[in-house]
Amino acid sequence: MLLRMGTVVALVGLTLPVFGSSPASAAACSPVSTTVGSDTVLTFTATGSCTHSLPAGVGTVTVLAVGGGGGGSADVGGGGGGGQVVETTLALSGTVTVVVGAGGAAGYNRVGNSTGGGRTGMTSSVSDGTLTASAKGGSGAIGRSGANNLNADNSANNTGYTGGGGAYQDTGATATGSTGTGGAAYKGGNGSGTGGGGGGGAGGAGASASTGAAHGGVGVSSSITGSATYYGGGGGGGGYAIAPGNGGNGGGGAGSVNGGPDGVDGTDGRGGGGGGS
Repeated sequence: MLLRMGTVVALVGLTLPVFGSSPASAAACSPVSTTVGSDTVLTFTATGSCTHSLPAGVGTVTVLAVGGGGGGSADVGGGGGGGQVVETTLALSGTVTVVVGAGGAAGYNRVGNSTGGGRTGMTSSVSDGTLTASAKGGSGAIGRSGANNLNADNSANNTGYTGGGGAYQDTGATATGSTGTGGAAYKGGNGSGTGGGGGGGAGGAGASASTGAAHGGVGVSSSITGSATYYGGGGGGGGYAIAPGNGGNGGGGAGSVNGGPDGVDGTDGRGGGGGGS
């Protein structure tokens, strides 16, 4: 999560980044502070909930919130969806509560197991009690036949902003990438008999395995830290008869080849989806 705050006095700004976990006890935040021009940038990457007191005289705060990336699925699985990316300016004041959402867990075990689907990433947010900015996590990837495609709380794993990639085509249902709450523009790519689909990115849909290596969808660029950086890339699909997909620009993890090591996790602090294994 990033917050960039303009002040009335000396026109100094603060920028607080918050990246994509479930709320814990709200201890004081320990952000990393950097300077961009006359602005101070505060970056929050420790998952959980904390509080931070804004300096007196701050007029507006530019917030970059990035949800946690979704987990990839197992055994020639799909890539997880990238976390939603929200950049907005708010008149925050006083003490704010910052929540950094964790990435969703990857699926595991071979086809036929209920645990094969990935899990949805968590929401990131910042609020002063009146005004709030939040970004949803990415959906988990669809698991192969037998997977329950559920999160730890028994909610469906397609409830993130972006969609998760479909798995190897045991059936039409297992191969169909999900559509998250953001809609079809950020859908996960479909799997096929050659591999899993790429996870949807915060800036675009994931690729389908029928077209070759299924790369994760692209994320969204922000220059809030002083240089252009992409966030919320989708994870790449796992490969069976094709090469695995690359993670989408924005921290998406690469998929793995069948029989090889697990897919790559999304990059910490970027909200990328995990690669399919």
